[in-house]
Parts: sequence; structure tokens; C-alpha cells
Amino acid sequence: MYLPWLGASVLNFGEWFIKKMPFIGYLYSASKQISAAIDQNSNAFKDVAIIRHPRNGEYAFGFITSSVILSGGLGTEELCSIYVFTNHLYLGDVFLISSTDILRPNLSVREGIDESFSTKQNKHIY
Repeated sequence: MYLPWLGASVLNFGEWFIKKMPFIGYLYSASKQISAAIDQNSNAFKDVAIIRHPRNGEYAFGFITSSVILSGGLGTEELCSIYVFTNHLYLGDVFLISSTDILRPNLSVREGIDESFSTKQNKHIY
């Protein structure tokens, strides 16, 4: 009867203890956030995106996490928040980019994640 509560309490204590460790806690928290974002039941990634980054002529594969509408004297513009994996998976870069500057390949989020981690080259994704 109390077994599920006891098990959850032990897990919560273990997680609290790991988070208090100086370097390990940071890695654990970041890894947990990334795994939650990659989870198929999560809606952290809305869509797959290809953006110009870091320079013109170079592109980065990323994921749309949210969007916002800016209103001003020149009209309105939709900006999308794009998460781009870096060499260190628990980090990553976030960019705000105009929705008109985003290429949207015909991929599901799951396929986009698989593509981000694959080493295959010269795949046609359009």
C-alpha cells in the first residue's frame, strides 16, 4: 500500500542528491531536459527547421520550440525560437528567426531528431 509512495520518495531523494553535486548536477539536469524534449510524448519541439547559420551559404538543422508575433510601426512579424544542437548535446543554441527565413523540410520531429544524430551524408530531405 505504501510501496509506490516509498519508491517515489527514494527516487526523489536520489535525484535531489545528484542535483546537489557540483558538476554532476549540472550535467544531470541538462541531460534530463534534453531527454524530455526528445521524448515522443513531449511537445517541446513543434517542427523541424533548417536555418542559415553561422554564415550565409551555411545551414544548421534545428527544431522550432515556440513562436511570437512582434507588432510595431512597420507591421507584424512572426519570430520562431529555434533550438540547434551543438557538439555538446546538453547545451545547444537558441535563435529567434523570422518565420520567412526558415526552411521546413518534410520531416516529422522524430525523423528530424534521428537525422540530427545520424552520420549519413547527402540525403535528400525535401
